Formats: sequence, C-alpha cells, structure tokens
Amino acid sequence: MFTVSDRQNEKAADAPDDADLFKLLNHIKAGKNHWVVFPFEKQLDTLWKGSAAFLLDLQDTVCRECCLRVRSEEKQEAWIFTLKNSLCLFSYQGQAELSGQKKEELTALLQTCLEAAGVTAYTARYADGIEIEQNQTLASIDISV
Repeated sequence: MFTVSDRQNEKAADAPDDADLFKLLNHIKAGKNHWVVFPFEKQLDTLWKGSAAFLLDLQDTVCRECCLRVRSEEKQEAWIFTLKNSLCLFSYQGQAELSGQKKEELTALLQTCLEAAGVTAYTARYADGIEIEQNQTLASIDISV
C-alpha cells in the first residue's frame, strides 16, 4: 500500500554506512578472542571516567582477561586493574607517588574485597603501569564517554 520511491532507497556511492563502523571495530569473527570495551562515567566524590574491557574467547565461551581503567581529572589520578591468569594487578598514577606501606595496604584491601566477593582464585598485587601494559593484550587506549 505504501511504498518508498527508488530514489529514497538509493545511497550515495560515498555515503558512509553505519555498519561500516562496526565492521571496522569488530574484526571478522574468524578468530576466537575478541575484546569488548564499555566506556563509562560514574559520579562519586568526583567524576570518574574510564572503560571496562573484556577479552572474550568466543569458542570456549570464557572471559580470558578483564581490564578496568578509571581516571579523575579533578583529582588528577588514574587507576588500572587487570584480572588475568589468577593475578589481579593494579596500578596508580597521580600527583603524589604511593608509599610502599600504602601499596601494601591497598593490596591487602583489594585481596580482602576479592575474597569477600567469593573470588578466591586471584592474588592481588600492585604493579607499575609499565608492568601492567606488558601483561596486557589490549593496547592502552583512552575511551571517554
């Protein structure tokens, strides 16, 4: 009854297709591992922005690695947390460096939080940003909302 003219259905030869963006971001499903990245913002005592990334093994249907990156421009600090191979690594970048005692306290706190959540297969350890980057298969990218 209602039809759309052929001219309205035509696309310009150089008009971008919305699906092209997803074709670029999500590579062909030929491999078994795929990163899924979710940007976020959360207002706490200050505004925190970041991304949660998950390396999914689509063949075995498991999550191989997780990476949480958060930063506060107001506080001028950033945190990175990764879960991979029974290890929970975390790092801090800010105006002041963390003391050895503070790193130990934060490691103990994170380990307690993991155990309280029933996650007993991971050991928490503080690492510098370089060590975390070397341990990750996800390139360091800044995704903002």
